Amino acid sequence: MAVGTLAPGSRLPTVRSLAADLGIAANVARAYKELEAGGLVEARRRGVTVVTGSSPGSPVARGTIPEAVTAAVERYIEAGRQAQLSDDVLLDLLRARLRKA
Repeated sequence: MAVGTLAPGSRLPTVRSLAADLGIAANVARAYKELEAGGLVEARRRGVTVVTGSSPGSPVARGTIPEAVTAAVERYIEAGRQAQLSDDVLLDLLRARLRKA
């Protein structure tokens, strides 16, 4: 959603389906709840969840994410992949650095 891959109205997989695909049931349900609390998705009947858009004050909603930031993120991911780091390790590293900043 943050980079525009999922447009408002896009339907997300059900929590059960995504959890089965990823093998992380508890985390998927929690992630969907957090996305809904942030106003990014809307849960509907029968387990349907759709993208609503980005939260009103976010840089994504204003279309102001600088190209240099996007490029830096891509380089970070590529460096992590080359070092064979898992996504969890990359996220933990990024979160730790953000807390220090």
